[in-house]
Amino acid sequence: MSKIVSALLFGILGASVIAAPVLSEGRIYKWKDANGLVHLTDTPPPAGAESPQGPPEGKTTSTPNDSARGLTWGILKQDGLPPGTVNVSCHGGPKVDPRYAHQGSCNPYHGDSSCTVRLPLLCFKSDGSTPPEGVVRQDNWAGGHVAVTAPTAGTALTSAEKADAVCSRALGTGWRMAEFHDGKSGWGFVTRGHISSASRFWVRINDQPGNCWDSASDAAVRTASSVPLGTSRPPEPSRVEEDEALSRSIEHRLAEAKPAAALPLADANQALRQTLAAQAARMEEMASVASAGNTKDPRLSQLNQRMAKMRLALASARIAQLVRCGRVEKAGNSALICDGQIDLVDTCGQPRHVRDLLAFQQQGGTWIAGESTEVLEKALHECRDER
Repeated sequence: MSKIVSALLFGILGASVIAAPVLSEGRIYKWKDANGLVHLTDTPPPAGAESPQGPPEGKTTSTPNDSARGLTWGILKQDGLPPGTVNVSCHGGPKVDPRYAHQGSCNPYHGDSSCTVRLPLLCFKSDGSTPPEGVVRQDNWAGGHVAVTAPTAGTALTSAEKADAVCSRALGTGWRMAEFHDGKSGWGFVTRGHISSASRFWVRINDQPGNCWDSASDAAVRTASSVPLGTSRPPEPSRVEEDEALSRSIEHRLAEAKPAAALPLADANQALRQTLAAQAARMEEMASVASAGNTKDPRLSQLNQRMAKMRLALASARIAQLVRCGRVEKAGNSALICDGQIDLVDTCGQPRHVRDLLAFQQQGGTWIAGESTEVLEKALHECRDER
């Protein structure tokens, strides 16, 4: 029985859950066809299909060898922000070119905008101030001010120091180029400031090669495996290929669907919460069955702790946005599919941003949601080796 408990600890809550999650009716297989599209099926993939779990061991991912690109953010419109504050984000508008996007938004690994383009720099001056009460999440607040410079070609930004100098010359002492992690969780932050620019703006990242100066000296090909790992950062670069395949799959599915209005976020979130709660209950039942009659195994305590963290992680998932939706008909059944942006806090306590194709069906006036393998992966997989 101890082998079963161990399998639950390091299998169910480990990579095996992610490579082939156990969902409502059995095993779900995730594979990529010859056209690069990702499929989720309840039958094994055909012979020769490729698993999109990342590049094989010993190989790395790289950018297309065209022009150098740099990281950009935009303004993320958010209702209810206090006067004099602004939300700057990877996911802000206008959208980046989908050919160079990461999960449909900015690309911190390889850059998303050509360095030949002239864009404002986003500048930040830290002052350690606290956020207004009850409005801004602590993990999404950066104490300070933001402002932008006049448009500047990315090719002029040959180092972080020179980029900081552009900000200080334009705005004064203490100003520097904004960095990806200025907010506690990365990907964006809320702070004080007024930005009227309708364009995206240059932002730097310290622990990924997504800046214009990273590709200025050697080609646009940058090896992801050479980047040191950190904690509060984007997902591991080894997942970039899978993310890009997921993006193509979502776009392909929506292109085949009939455009439809998005489900209200309140209804969508209620449906997702119910689905994730059922998913967590099934996994706990599996753990309970495996541990029955073996209550003295010391690893049961660790298993229970993992299960508690899993419940909290899945319960934290919230749909932030349904970007685009379509309706599909099959065998007389109708479903609404949407390109969804989901926020959650994983089992390590780290904020995560998930993109997935969410499916909804209406039954008797109530909306139900299909299970999201991407939410499960972000909730559990990142921390499978945690103490």
